[in-house]
Amino acid sequence: MKNGSGSHEQRAAKATSFLTQKTWRIVGALSLSLAGGMAWFGAKMDIQAYSPIFLMVYWAIFLLALLVTFYMVLLDIRYIRLSYLQDERDLFLETLGDEELRQTLRDLQTAEAEQSEEQQNQ
Repeated sequence: MKNGSGSHEQRAAKATSFLTQKTWRIVGALSLSLAGGMAWFGAKMDIQAYSPIFLMVYWAIFLLALLVTFYMVLLDIRYIRLSYLQDERDLFLETLGDEELRQTLRDLQTAEAEQSEEQQNQ
């Protein structure tokens, strides 16, 4: 039986659509542009011409846009760091994580130990 909200996978895909690097970079760029534009306009506007409530809301929106920008930067840095660690792990698994290579290294280590033991016995 199907309800109108779609399958579990579709709902999960919609819920995690923000979890892509491209999306949060776009959100970060837009919020940075908004904060920059608001800062420029705020420096040019005549403060006495606006009510204190308007100014508080204006600068609260500016601060929120700036905080969103910083959060997106931190999210991107964390993603890059995790991506680097995943690549490092994959490289390890392809090299030292390979059972054939580890067996070859064990065999070489055993052969070296036997050679050094033979040299000590002579």
